[in-house]
Amino acid sequence: MKRLFLGIVTVLGVMVLSGAAPTEPAEIFEITLERSGNDWKAECASGCTWTELAVACPTDCQVLIDANGVTVNPDRPFTVRTFGFVVSGSGRNWQAESVTGTLWTKLGWGCSPFSCRARLTEAGVGNL
Repeated sequence: MKRLFLGIVTVLGVMVLSGAAPTEPAEIFEITLERSGNDWKAECASGCTWTELAVACPTDCQVLIDANGVTVNPDRPFTVRTFGFVVSGSGRNWQAESVTGTLWTKLGWGCSPFSCRARLTEAGVGNL
């Protein structure tokens, strides 16, 4: 019962939208993002020029993911015209900030402090 309750709370808290919606049209994409320690892995089911990728990144870094790949600790301005977002987090708190091509501005979700797996799309995020 406790696990069911935590699952419901997670689902309700997963799709946290903040700020105004971006003005650019959304690009359709689906990415499964996983982090364990300093290792980030991503698998793109649609909307990317890549299928799988991996990168090592310390716990306090930011990872930019877009249709063309991944960049650790990205500098702005952003030039890809499809979609892109910056993922960061530590411990149980994770967030993604849209750069372009999503229906959301910021998302937040919770995970285990040791590993995190989530599916991100143009419309939001869901834990796996």
